[in-house]
Amino acid sequence: TPTKGYVLFYCVPEDYVGFDNAEAMPEIYAEGGDFAVATLIGTQYALAALTRLGQDSSSKQVS
Repeated sequence: TPTKGYVLFYCVPEDYVGFDNAEAMPEIYAEGGDFAVATLIGTQYALAALTRLGQDSSSKQVS
């Protein structure tokens, strides 16, 4: 599959956030707690929001 090897990602063409809830996220939760998991997933939803607004998430511009 194209997502093999990814722990967390935002798929622009299909507009969804994907993450490995079987292995990676439980390990991250064990090390950093619920805030660590929420922060990581939240970053991907932020990228989704920027994409929907038509902004390039790789841009260095600060508003």
